[in-house]
Amino acid sequence: AFFGVLHSWFNLWAELLRYADREFYTDWWNARSFGAYYRKWNIVVHEWLYYYLYLDTIRFSKGRFGKGGATTMVFVVSALFHEWIIFGAIRFWYPVLLLMFGGPGVIFMQLQKKSEARFFNIFMWMMLSVGMGLLLVLYSREWYARFGDHNYQFNDVTFAAPGSFSHFVVPQSLPSSFYASPL
Repeated sequence: AFFGVLHSWFNLWAELLRYADREFYTDWWNARSFGAYYRKWNIVVHEWLYYYLYLDTIRFSKGRFGKGGATTMVFVVSALFHEWIIFGAIRFWYPVLLLMFGGPGVIFMQLQKKSEARFFNIFMWMMLSVGMGLLLVLYSREWYARFGDHNYQFNDVTFAAPGSFSHFVVPQSLPSSFYASPL
């Protein structure tokens, strides 16, 4: 996805439109904090969010929103937009990414704010790996619960309710052979 979108696709359009500035990302793999990672991963989106959402939230709120409130607004809008993209791809609403952005994403950014140690690059890579694996597992389980199980009924309530909770977490009734005595 990174090479296909942020490198090839953007450079193709930059070449066709004769756009001279080709810096769509910088060395995000060397980031020593989540804040640096968010700034370097996709410069086009980062600058749009910074100039048109973060700064405008601070400016138009006239002091009601500080930097923390504006940062929260940016995370919420970005998370909702990412959820919308995933909804378009897999055709159901399952807000795990929203929780990952708002929970660990904000917490890790605040924890690493004051430190730029090399350890945090290793920590960042570990958390990106664990987070991506967790997202793949949770979205796969939900997809199987909704589309792999043909007994799942869709209606207005189950559209937003997680099917994997009722399918995998809630214990199903045990078969009658389980209760049979071995003697």
